[in-house]
Amino acid sequence: MSLARHAQSFAKSVAYRLGFSLKRLRTAQRATAVSDDFTGKVRPRLHRTDPYKGFDASAWPDDASGWGSDSEAFGELIEELRPSRIIEVGTWKGGSALNLASHLQRLNLDAEILCVDTWLGALEMWTDLDDPSRHGALGLRHGYPTLYYRFLANVCRAGHQDRITPPPPP
Repeated sequence: MSLARHAQSFAKSVAYRLGFSLKRLRTAQRATAVSDDFTGKVRPRLHRTDPYKGFDASAWPDDASGWGSDSEAFGELIEELRPSRIIEVGTWKGGSALNLASHLQRLNLDAEILCVDTWLGALEMWTDLDDPSRHGALGLRHGYPTLYYRFLANVCRAGHQDRITPPPPP
């Protein structure tokens, strides 16, 4: 069984356990007649102006570190599925999105990655004030995390602004 089939099977089992019926979802999709092509159409719906326009990436540290961001599984999935859209939930500093975007570019696939995150950090980062690897990772300025700006900077440095779209931060 291919990696894509395993992923699809896993997603179906999770959906069923959560009470979703994929048959109902397919029927609803047909009824709404939503186009499969949303490349380049998400950003204008989320932002009046391009979030990268005028952004100075050099003002932020070069740090796209994350957990498993450089996994080979991303490339295998992109190669096998050849997606037209990707939604990443839990983006952090964008490491895995950059990996995905690189694979899309290598295969010359026209796809947009929607990166969803609060960019506020996890609860333990706010409660472990003495740990620089946790609380310090928030990069607070005036009491607010700077993770969103670090994410934008990482995307700009990698040159994937045309592929990666973040929603407006909270």
